[in-house]
Amino acid sequence: MSIDLAEVIKLANLARIKLSSIEQERLSHELGDILNYVSKISELTKIAPVAKPVDIIDSNLRDDLVIPDTNYQAALQSASGFKNNLLEVPPVFTKEKS
Repeated sequence: MSIDLAEVIKLANLARIKLSSIEQERLSHELGDILNYVSKISELTKIAPVAKPVDIIDSNLRDDLVIPDTNYQAALQSASGFKNNLLEVPPVFTKEKS
């Protein structure tokens, strides 16, 4: 697929860029190469997928089980502090004084 100079000039005007005649010629070839590459890629997307999705019913995933939460009192005992019914932890981020 090729792009002629008129199309390159039109695209340059739409993009509001100035191109020299050498740049216009070069871009004509480069844009043509890009469009050829995109055309090849679009042909690949027409091929049926090789991999088959895994059927969830036949999978080896474990069953979802309800597990009780951590013992609240045990968590409080191992915490460094407790304030207003919340665990108090040391700050992670601090502001540097300038």
